[in-house]
Amino acid sequence: MTELSSYVIETLWEDEEFVLSRCVSDREPSPRLAQTPASAGPALESVARLEQAYTLCNELDSAWAARPLALEQHEGRPVLFVEDPGGEARARFYARFTRAAVLPSKAPHKSRQLRRAKDAACGIHSEHR
Repeated sequence: MTELSSYVIETLWEDEEFVLSRCVSDREPSPRLAQTPASAGPALESVARLEQAYTLCNELDSAWAARPLALEQHEGRPVLFVEDPGGEARARFYARFTRAAVLPSKAPHKSRQLRRAKDAACGIHSEHR
C-alpha cells in the first residue's frame, strides 16, 4: 500500500466526479498520478470506472499510454495510481492562456506577445504536417 503522507501532492485537474493529482516522493524514482473520486461517498459508477481502468494495466504500453500501476483504498476511497507521462494538465494550460488573453487592456504588450506566439505555433504546426 502506498503511504500518501510521504508524497507532495499537486492537484492537476478536478471536476464533479474525479480529482487527478501528481504525487512526488523522494522515495520513488519518478512521480505518479493518482485519480480518486472527488466525493467522500463516491457513486458506484465512479468506483466501477476506476476498477475498469485498472483492469487495462496489462494491455497498455507505456510508449503510448499512462499505464495503471495500482488500485488501492485510502481513507475509504479508491485511488488509482497511474504512470506519470509528465507534462501539464491541459485545463491548467488553457486557464493560464485565457487569463493572459483577457488582460490585454492592462498590458498591451501581452496582446502582441500572444499574437506572435500564436503565429509561431501555427507555423510550427504547418511544418509538422
